[in-house]
Amino acid sequence: MATYQRIPLAGNTAGQNVFSVKTDTDQSDVPRLTAWDDYTMSTTSKESLAGTAVNGYKSFLCAASTHAGATSNGWASGLAQSAGGATTNRLKGDASYVLLGTTAPSGNTRRTFQFAMEVPSDATPGTTGHDVVLGFKIYYTTQTPPTVTFEVNTAASETANWVQVNLQVKGTQTLPSLPNCVYSTGPDSTTSALDPVTKPETGVKFAEQYWIQTA
Repeated sequence: MATYQRIPLAGNTAGQNVFSVKTDTDQSDVPRLTAWDDYTMSTTSKESLAGTAVNGYKSFLCAASTHAGATSNGWASGLAQSAGGATTNRLKGDASYVLLGTTAPSGNTRRTFQFAMEVPSDATPGTTGHDVVLGFKIYYTTQTPPTVTFEVNTAASETANWVQVNLQVKGTQTLPSLPNCVYSTGPDSTTSALDPVTKPETGVKFAEQYWIQTA
């Protein structure tokens, strides 16, 4: 039986220590959070990234850098999709992405962010078109690439309990060991079963909960 852990502070709500990325060596520029169709990180045509008529053909995936402070409740509601990088943005490949801070981080320094998934009323049911890939673009000057660590806070407070989520290398199809995914879910998920997100009758809503699978 599968086992899941919730990320309690994630979503369209207040939070700072929710998601985290860091490297073991200094970076040479501000890291970027991106989103793609799959592990090749070459296309952005799936519905979650292309959007629908109801949400104005914007990416469903909203993110905000929290390096300088926590998001507020409702931070993603009505969020615009800005071309290029911004500290709060919708994610769609290299066309629109989130800058994780404003300066290049030193080694083993966390850059934190918040994430929420919007669901419009005309979204296609099922997972097809919604199983997309988050990507971290890291800049460095060393000959050997740094080790990148992605973590989620499974505590219900800003005093974080960081749990590592294993990363897939760009271009490598085989998934790493669990946990390796973040799931957007409905309000009735448990440690043994995930509740699907129900789309609204009209307009848009945000996924109520966010989880990782640990076993």
